[in-house]
Amino acid sequence: MAFQKIDKKFVLSDSSLNVYGMRLLTSGYLLDEFAKNPIGYYGHDPEDGVLVRWDDVQLDGDTIVGWPAINLDHPRGQRTVNELLDGFLNSASVGKLCILEYHLEDNADDPQHPIVVVTKWFNKECSLVDNPGNRNAMKVELFDHEENAINLEDLTSVYKVQVEQPSLMMLVTHEVLSLLSLGDGATSDAVIAGIRNLHGDNARLSAAVLKAEGELSTVREHTAAEKIKHILDQGLNDGKFNKATRDKLELQFAGKPDELADVVNTMSSYTSIVDKLRDDRTELYLADKSWDELDQGGYFPTLKENAPTLYNQKLEEMKTKQKRMKV
Repeated sequence: MAFQKIDKKFVLSDSSLNVYGMRLLTSGYLLDEFAKNPIGYYGHDPEDGVLVRWDDVQLDGDTIVGWPAINLDHPRGQRTVNELLDGFLNSASVGKLCILEYHLEDNADDPQHPIVVVTKWFNKECSLVDNPGNRNAMKVELFDHEENAINLEDLTSVYKVQVEQPSLMMLVTHEVLSLLSLGDGATSDAVIAGIRNLHGDNARLSAAVLKAEGELSTVREHTAAEKIKHILDQGLNDGKFNKATRDKLELQFAGKPDELADVVNTMSSYTSIVDKLRDDRTELYLADKSWDELDQGGYFPTLKENAPTLYNQKLEEMKTKQKRMKV
């Protein structure tokens, strides 16, 4: 088959409002579907066969563009090449549209006919046309996702959307229906019921979250209290403070175990005078005390353990004193 490529970029479609009251959003175009067989006719008329193949179809900002290769074996093939090169043929128009998802928008110019905003779609052909604004030249065909033909005038009724009385269904997309576990033919009542179920689930989830947060808070408070008790008991056992000070610290640092630990760690353990006597100063400290003073001070156990010589000396002094008292 002979063909001729034309180095001329054509805009196949964009998101602007067309003469049919539709917006084919470029953001929802399934380019890969058309790329499987990117052919076209003249004026959407397939009678004489394929006239054009579109090369390098791509997205360019908000537009879909491509470059035509003309079938020279087509009855108007060479004529089309001449018209393209001479600038007499400058327009393209997508045809055989498969509409997968859409919604409606208010039409200020014609309130009885809302604007159909197509958010997911692809075309099966794209024709060269002499006047893309001409309704007869743009004899477009529409299909749904199951290849069923759609009459544009009855599009809203096919999908059970009433223009005369705007409803929730105008705003419901296929994705929303899927999230509600509903099919494309779902009624408004079914959608509302699904939303109510979601609302109920959300309320139950919120209550469960609040309960879990409360339980977690209780656990944290209990854990903090146990940690504080351990720190204070250990500090009391280490002789860093007495019972009265322990109770004050427990109130002062309630719920703040880490801060309490920092304070207790800076404290030194208290050492009694009896414990101090366990070093080498025992004899020096007690040597000049009488037996009675040692007895009253409770020093004998420490003295006997750490300074047995002095202990025996004091014991002999006490015995001597008792003998004198008997004479």
